[in-house]
Amino acid sequence: MQDNPSILDLLQFSTDELARRKTALEVAKLATEAEGKRKEGWLEKRAPILTPIAAFTGIILSIGTILSLIWNAAESRSEAEQKYFSDLVQSASKKENGPGQRIAGILLLGQYWGNERYDAVLANTLSGMLANEEDEGVLDACAEAIGDAYTHKSDINRQRIRRILFGTAKPEVFVGALLRSERIVIAANKASPSPNDKLYKLRIHYFGEAVRLNWKDLEDVYFFQADLSGVQLYKAHLKGSILRGANLSGPGTTLYSADLEGAELSEANLSNVDAHGANFAKAQMLRTKFDYADLSGANLKDAQLEEASLVRVNLSNANLQGAQLQGADMIDANLAGANLQDANLEGAEHISATELKKAKGKWTGTIINE
Repeated sequence: MQDNPSILDLLQFSTDELARRKTALEVAKLATEAEGKRKEGWLEKRAPILTPIAAFTGIILSIGTILSLIWNAAESRSEAEQKYFSDLVQSASKKENGPGQRIAGILLLGQYWGNERYDAVLANTLSGMLANEEDEGVLDACAEAIGDAYTHKSDINRQRIRRILFGTAKPEVFVGALLRSERIVIAANKASPSPNDKLYKLRIHYFGEAVRLNWKDLEDVYFFQADLSGVQLYKAHLKGSILRGANLSGPGTTLYSADLEGAELSEANLSNVDAHGANFAKAQMLRTKFDYADLSGANLKDAQLEEASLVRVNLSNANLQGAQLQGADMIDANLAGANLQDANLEGAEHISATELKKAKGKWTGTIINE
């Protein structure tokens, strides 16, 4: 039998011979493949498995590279932002820059409110400038920038900013940046042998302006012994606020229709204040001065007014139901139409019998010098 038959030879083979030769060729092919696999290396044998793994690893590495680039870009932007913020602070606070440049810097700083990284720095910088500046334009810009603190901010950011700026007594006392700076001004004025009253009043005015501009969100703030004289806080939200010993005296101070429910105002001075229609329900006002104040139509239900000074106060149509007025001085107080139902007037002084007849409701207690 020929090992390498030609085409003509193959045509002469029988069918059985052709089948036998085909089987022999297939066996030889299988033997060749087996020998080849026997000689393959470790990596070549696992190529079918490793190829998808390599592809997946490549994808992961590519994603990691992309994320690294994004992170580096974000870090660069963050560093640039911090530098810009620092430059603005420097531009705003350096007196050598002149009022125009400084005012521009101050107003641009307002855009950083609501960013936790900058809020404390911003509050302390602007409050500190209110305590040290002499230029009225700069003072006004600082108050405006503080007044922009709550604009379009989330509730969480508003609570944080309110605490940083104005302090809180809940759950514990925290003195805000504004009150700390105002206390410095008050202390310096008292200690000075020749105080500059004009400058002092100017600075106090703009402290008040910074508060006024945030009138919608002053609940639970801490203004212990603050000077807010002459501030217009009509319709202000001061519910639960701490104003013990604060100066809110007028003329010019307005609290009409303000909400001070549950506020602490003991020993505060509200003489000459316009607080008609204000809500003082359940407020603590022991030894508070309301001399010559307008409290007409005000809600003083269940208010604590022991030993309060209510000389010539206008309480016409006010709600004093359940109010505690023991020992209060009410000389020439206007009580026309006032609701005194369940009010305690034990030891109250100088109440006119004529005015009591104009009031409504059954009160209790023994009045001195009726």
